[in-house]
Amino acid sequence: NLLGLIYEEWNDFDKSKEYHLKSLDLNRKANKVYDMAYNYNSLGALYLKMNKIDEAVGFFMKSLTLREQIRDEDGMSQSYVNLGNCVHRSGDYVKELEYYSKALPIARKLGNINRLSIISQALGEIYSDKAQFSKADSLLQDALAIARQVNNKKVLRNIYGSLIAMEQRRHG
Repeated sequence: NLLGLIYEEWNDFDKSKEYHLKSLDLNRKANKVYDMAYNYNSLGALYLKMNKIDEAVGFFMKSLTLREQIRDEDGMSQSYVNLGNCVHRSGDYVKELEYYSKALPIARKLGNINRLSIISQALGEIYSDKAQFSKADSLLQDALAIARQVNNKKVLRNIYGSLIAMEQRRHG
């Protein structure tokens, strides 16, 4: 699975898919449900990156189903966030808010600061898209403050990108 993630970072999607599927096959044979859920999540992320939304949703749903079966709350929260990311591209804000609303209390309960920042950013983007800039700005500033606690540079970069996009929409 790590090789799949590495190839995905290098944008070699065919190799990434090959390694993710190999890992999934090994985990199926060993009946490692937790790891299978992780494999499906990785495949969903890969397909989302390739902009194949329907396939990504299918993999994320498979991941979520397994995570629900084994009561992996952190994984469920991740799946909800990923499903929200898929729905964001369609502009279905009601469904998107539903997914983030499911992810948020779990992330709070578990103290997953990184995920809390991602959720706040996503919510900020929703309100930015809806031209509710005051609410968007507040959520994005919250996301920024949370992300600074863990100093995840990739998440920080994404939040700054969302702030820039919001300002461009506002003054646009």
